[in-house]
Formats: sequence, C-alpha cells, structure tokens
Amino acid sequence: MKSFAWRHWRAGYVVAVAASCVFQTVRPGLPSPAPGHSVASVARQAADGPRPGPAVEVAYQDHGAGPVVVLLHGSPGAVADFRHLLPHLAGFRVLVPDLPGFGRSSRWLPDYSVAAHARYVLAWLDALGVAEFQVVGFSQGSGVALHLADLAPNRVRSVALFGGIGVQEGEGSGDYHLEHAKYAGLGAAAVVAPEFVPHFGLLGSRSFRWTFFRNFWDTDQRPLRGVLERLRPPLLVLHGRRDPLVPAWAAVEHHRLHPDGELHLFPDSHFMLFSADGTDRLAAALAPFLDRHCGPAPAPPRSRVVWYGEAGVAVTDDPPDLPARTLWPAGIQFGVPFSLGLLSPVGGCVVTGLSAGWDRIDPFAGWLGCALGGLARRLAADRRATVALARWLPLSAGLVIGSTLIAAAVWWWGSVFGLCLVSLWLLRRKNTCKRA
Repeated sequence: MKSFAWRHWRAGYVVAVAASCVFQTVRPGLPSPAPGHSVASVARQAADGPRPGPAVEVAYQDHGAGPVVVLLHGSPGAVADFRHLLPHLAGFRVLVPDLPGFGRSSRWLPDYSVAAHARYVLAWLDALGVAEFQVVGFSQGSGVALHLADLAPNRVRSVALFGGIGVQEGEGSGDYHLEHAKYAGLGAAAVVAPEFVPHFGLLGSRSFRWTFFRNFWDTDQRPLRGVLERLRPPLLVLHGRRDPLVPAWAAVEHHRLHPDGELHLFPDSHFMLFSADGTDRLAAALAPFLDRHCGPAPAPPRSRVVWYGEAGVAVTDDPPDLPARTLWPAGIQFGVPFSLGLLSPVGGCVVTGLSAGWDRIDPFAGWLGCALGGLARRLAADRRATVALARWLPLSAGLVIGSTLIAAAVWWWGSVFGLCLVSLWLLRRKNTCKRA
C-alpha cells in the first residue's frame, strides 16, 4: 500500500511540475505598459557595443522640468525604488528608467552587465534628445553610472553614488573568481531549482529570475577602479556606515580615488533609500550637490567629508580612518571552510561564521566551502544519503549566518560563546563515539 501511495505521489508531483512549466510558458510574465510610463526603443547592446537583433524597449518615467537628472536603480529594482526621493528633486527634469531586463523594460538580452546597461542608458538618452545630464546611481546602478560617465565624460555634469559598487575589493570576498563561483550557486538556486517546484510563477517569472542572476554574473567590477581614477565629472559618494552589502571603507576608497567631490557617511544601512526618513537625509546631501553642478559654468572643486553621527554633523577635509577589510586570500576563504566541513560539518560552520564576523572570511564564500565539505563528507560515508544532504544545506547556512551575527554583534563574548558551543559539540560527539 505504501509503495502504491508513493508512486501516485511522485506521479502527481511530476504532473504539477509539468503544469507549472506550461503555465509559465503560456503566461511568461512579460512587462506591459502602465500609467505614468513611457517607452523608447533602442538598439540591443553589450559591454563592447551594439549587437544585432530586435530593438529593446526601455520603459521610463519623466518628471518635472529643468536640468536633467537620471536616476538608476539597483538589482533587482525598478522605477518605484525612487518614490521617496522624487519629491525632493523639484526644479529638475528627473528621468528614471527601468534598466533593460528589469521592471517594464524588455527582457532576454545578450548582456546584462552594468557596462551594457550604461550603453543602453546612453542610447535611451540619445533617443530622448538629452545632451547633458547628471546621474545618480544606487547600489548596482552605481556601476552603470560610472561606466556612463566613462563613455560620455563631456555629457555627464556630475555623478552621485549611494550604497554604490566600485572597486573589486568591496565585492563580497573581494575576489572576482570566487564571487562568480557564488553567482553560479545563485543561478542554480534562483534559475534552475524553481523549475523543479510547481510554483506557477509565485517564485517570479523566468525572465525576472534570469535577469537577476545574469546581472551579477555578467558584471565585472575590476575595471571600475580605473574608471574612478580617470573620472572627470565631480563625484558625490553617499554611504551608510552599517551597509551589509557594500562596506563603508569601499566608499572611502571611491572618494580617495576621485577626490574632486564629497563623501557623506550616514549611520544607516544600504536600504535607507526605501524609507521616508532615510531618503530625507540622503536628499539633504544630494539636492545641494545637484544644484551646484546644474548651471552653465562648471562649479569649483569642493573636496570634503561629512560624517553624520549621533551627536550631529562633522565636516572635515580628510577621510575618516575606517578599518579596511582584513579578508584572507580567496583560496583560504574557501579552502579552510571546506576542510573544516570535511572534518566536522557543524563545528566547521560555526567556526566559519565566527571568522566571517571577524571580517576574515566572506560569509557566503565560507558557507559554500563548508556546505561542499559537508556534502563530500556525507557522500563518502553514504552515497544514498540524499535526504540528509538536502537537510544539510539550509542547516549549514543557518549555522554560518547565526555565528556571523553573534560574532559581529557582540564581538568577544559572542566569539567565546560560539567557540564553547563548538567545544561542547565536539566533546559530545567524542563521547558518543566511545559509547558506540
């Protein structure tokens, strides 16, 4: 009877997955026009120039009148990300596109990198007849803004970055190849795995999941250091000191590479743009910068650092002495957690998490090493342990994340507590083996 029920359950699951795939194919979730959006058609682009093929439609919003300011969202993102900021930019003509692949713009592109997006934005502005403009980039959109200023330095009057990507060292583990190994895992989790789940589009359309993965996979941050060094327009760097995605010291480095501008450091996170209070603080720094650089004559250079603390605002000419990352080399960041996962999966994840909290190992790279080490250990012990393997992946992620948070939040005492847990677990395991 049990075998009969299992066969029927499997058959039902296969039918549900097939129906989900058909549903997503028939209703692929393609973008459609919406009130307040306009559409411009541009040629297909890649990082190195135009590509043959059908035109790409860029959906955008056009607000106000005056000097042009272009707002570029992050990944994933859309026009709506700037809903709190738009009221602060009165007196400007604010153009906000859905970058190709996102929002209501065309999907299924040959290249989703920030360099390709910069070419799309430039072609879109050409189609609108915009000659000069200022550009504001958020998160991944900051890479688009930098490439845009590099492509058209005579047209870009100023560049502002908030929570912006830049130098390669500020991306996760700091290593291009290790980061792309992580993105391969992202592709497996976000693109491939949902195809085996009967979700009927609830996990996002195929095109959206593909765009999100490809935007990171196609992007190479290594050239951005050179772009910052040769950048001609004035630069405003806005950053939260509690940013968990792009470290604050990276913003200091971006300012150092292009000192003809300003650095503002807020006591906030990467996501202050999505709250009204956070946007008020951002706009108080952004709007005066845009005003200074919108006139016919170039504004005089103004290099300064503004530190927003609990007691008030401190203005200085020197960047703050923020501690730079002390990450180990990429091979160690992956190899040590993998070895620990082979020896003791649970203990290895806790130790990796503590090391991530001490800013020695990137949490995601560490988890990847620990998870693969634990999988290799389990496979070596029992090749049929597929259920145990499926359980181990989320368990290992939870252990690494929990230990990272403990170490980062309470530092010394959290580290001691974590090491005690590891010691107790190892002691218990040893006693269990002796009894066996």
